[in-house]
Amino acid sequence: MWRTRLCLRTIDQQGVLNRSHRVLRRRVYYNRGPNYLIHVDGYDKLKPYGIAIHGAIDGYSRKLLWLIASPSNNNPRYVGYWYLNWIKQRKMLPRVVRSDAGTENVIMRDLQRSLRHNQNDEIIRRQRAEVVTPSGIPNMLYYQPEIFGGRDCSFPLPCNLQTIDNLIEEYTENFPEHDCSNEFINIVELLTENRRDQFPIITSYDDAELLFRTLIAALPN
Repeated sequence: MWRTRLCLRTIDQQGVLNRSHRVLRRRVYYNRGPNYLIHVDGYDKLKPYGIAIHGAIDGYSRKLLWLIASPSNNNPRYVGYWYLNWIKQRKMLPRVVRSDAGTENVIMRDLQRSLRHNQNDEIIRRQRAEVVTPSGIPNMLYYQPEIFGGRDCSFPLPCNLQTIDNLIEEYTENFPEHDCSNEFINIVELLTENRRDQFPIITSYDDAELLFRTLIAALPN
């Protein structure tokens, strides 16, 4: 550790001095209004428990745009689905989407670029910066930005909703309703003689263990 610190002092003496005196200046960005810049990212701390979280937040108002708990947040088709579903509900496009460089964002990136093909700021990578935006209730900042000196910076959809539906069908998918494949659901329906909408809701560990053992015993080796 001390060797690393010695090397840093030798290579970047001024930077070490600034950090020790807490005088580092981060980049500053100004967010002009709702939908000017949205931030998209995943949260992996609960993945050991089978819960992968993905969300998006508006940079100006800090309003939560979507927050999804699913089996995976690394599937680009899932991320593309959440993005398209959101712009379909809002009937508009954000000006800029900011994300990290993960492969889970490639479909969302391509969709944003295609829908905003006449612009060049459609998606930029994440940066650390000091935020200069007004404070207040997120919903008020998002839906009534004029009160705080902002404006809605979104663009209208360049196509009809049917085209968005076609994009959803062609390039994206939602995670399985019951967190497992349709093939497995079909097997469970045969074994339990119940339709998937009739499956009992498991409310205890004992019930879950009993159901698991029953299914395992019924499946061929």
